[in-house]
Amino acid sequence: MLLNWLDLFYTEIQDFYGLHVMVIVVLIGLFEGVIEHKQLTEKKLKREAKIARFIGAGYVVGGIGLFILLKIL
Repeated sequence: MLLNWLDLFYTEIQDFYGLHVMVIVVLIGLFEGVIEHKQLTEKKLKREAKIARFIGAGYVVGGIGLFILLKIL
């Protein structure tokens, strides 16, 4: 039962997560990592700026990685 549910979940993700969704996720990551980082640095919020850059990098790497992983499997 769990295996069937995981297979259904994987199929739904694979059907939904196409090139257009990957581009949106990467653009959100770039916005978070560049623009938000700059705004937070200007406000002297250094710790929050580092967190924003980390989250942005995670979105970029994760978005591209998930796209590649779904295309390979």
